[in-house]
Amino acid sequence: MRVVTTALFFVLVLLQQCTSAAGAPSIRTKWTISDLGAVPTAAVLADDGQIVFGANDGRVYAVSAESGTVNWQYNTASSIPGAPCTAFGVVFAAGSGAETYALNLTTGALIWQSRVPSGQATPTALTCSEELGLFYFSVGTPVAVDMRTGNVTWTAASPSPGDLLTYNPATIVWRGNPKRPYAFYPWDCSHDDCTTQIVQYDATTGDHSVSSPAYTQIWEFNLIVALSEDTVVCSTSRGVAYATSNGPNSWNPVQTVQLGSGTCSSQAVALNQNTVVVGTCDGQIAAYAPLSNTYAWRAMTLGGASVHTSASVHAGVVYAADVNGVFYAVSAADGTTIATHNLSSVPQGWQVAPVTSLGTVVMVSKGSVFGITLGHPPSPPPPVPPAPTPAPFVPTPAPYVPPPAPPAPTPAPFVPTPVPPAPTPVPP
Repeated sequence: MRVVTTALFFVLVLLQQCTSAAGAPSIRTKWTISDLGAVPTAAVLADDGQIVFGANDGRVYAVSAESGTVNWQYNTASSIPGAPCTAFGVVFAAGSGAETYALNLTTGALIWQSRVPSGQATPTALTCSEELGLFYFSVGTPVAVDMRTGNVTWTAASPSPGDLLTYNPATIVWRGNPKRPYAFYPWDCSHDDCTTQIVQYDATTGDHSVSSPAYTQIWEFNLIVALSEDTVVCSTSRGVAYATSNGPNSWNPVQTVQLGSGTCSSQAVALNQNTVVVGTCDGQIAAYAPLSNTYAWRAMTLGGASVHTSASVHAGVVYAADVNGVFYAVSAADGTTIATHNLSSVPQGWQVAPVTSLGTVVMVSKGSVFGITLGHPPSPPPPVPPAPTPAPFVPTPAPYVPPPAPPAPTPAPFVPTPVPPAPTPVPP
């Protein structure tokens, strides 16, 4: 099965189903939208924290990743088979009839509508490049479109005679000295008598810069991941393919590695500059380093259930799901399972949406969108400490006030002592 970008997997997250140990991180529902009435495509995260996706009913939706609120929806003329992309506050989307749309990210208002030449396949997901002012996708052949006008900037034909097609969006890589932008597309076909190639185009002009040497065994390449400017990797129907470069215009032959019993359409995602994460048909969530041909780690699903979903990596955690409906949160450092959750049945090929900076994994299903989060369960409130025993009441003694001094005695009124009369003199 080729890469599937038309839907994400159905998830019904109930807290009581979580298999994490008490006190360990758990997966829980953050919000749910259950009345879309349509089958959405893969979602993308915009810079403003909204999740944007299209649907088979022709609508493009913008949903708050934090609250699950549907902020707006725009009805186009046809279904939207691939994930949109966002840049400069604008949502770019492509309809199944090769129509392209530019919508205001805040309001959903139409900015322009255009059309690209129809090809041999329905439009893929889109890749936006703000640096170049272009967005890229494929209709069986590559297309680059001007973000300002909707005009086609360039298209490209098959790199070799035959019926090679590309079923994936572009991967933009800046290479060389000085750095120049290149668009990478994987080309393959659906039968055994053709070659497969990884092709490098000048991202601004579409000039066919260089190809990897043709690979004659059919492996059905998926979306390319650039680990560096000189190493590109993609998952294939059987495992992983990668190519290394000796310079801006030279690529070595593609190398292929069988992983388990194949990848079952699980796209590779970059874990670091040396390693990709991919799911396998025999139940592995594997971190694989192609240049050293070693596994950094492998996490096994319950019962060896196949992993048909692409993983999502955020804040040191890898998220993935198996076809039996079990959702996994795995340590990106060593593959240790942090938490699992028993979900409803998952149709094969549905994928995990990006994880927001707020720690929300967004999942989309037929008619529903779910935001789930990984975190510790809420702790019970601490016990209320007993009220302290009041100290016995001891009245504060009044300050000592000396008694008032007695009043001074009132002095007796002064009465002068009378002077006795002088004696009467005796006559001689």
